[in-house]
Amino acid sequence: MRAKEARRGKAAQKFGSADDAFIGLQKLLDAIGNATKREQYDYDNPHNQVLTVQPSPYDKWLDPKKQCDLVSAFLIEALGQDCWLPHPDSLPLWLPTGLDPELEAFLSTYIPD
Repeated sequence: MRAKEARRGKAAQKFGSADDAFIGLQKLLDAIGNATKREQYDYDNPHNQVLTVQPSPYDKWLDPKKQCDLVSAFLIEALGQDCWLPHPDSLPLWLPTGLDPELEAFLSTYIPD
């Protein structure tokens, strides 16, 4: 008889902890259950934004919009800086007549040796 009561006591304890977990989830749902509540929660707890998992800078290559940048960077590296590709390092594309010698001399003072 005592063993049966002991088992019931253990079962009640486990059930109680499940209830506590369910109550905690209900409180969470009440706090952030819809977009308006979530926005208010994020406003009240700005550190929450910092604690969320942020995408890594290394994940950018997975974005199809960024894969074109990889191809351009590879071609610039393979063909050299003088090729006509849409890339920030492609000077012939942005300055087809070349850099003014006076401006080049002025800017060269800011380039470390």
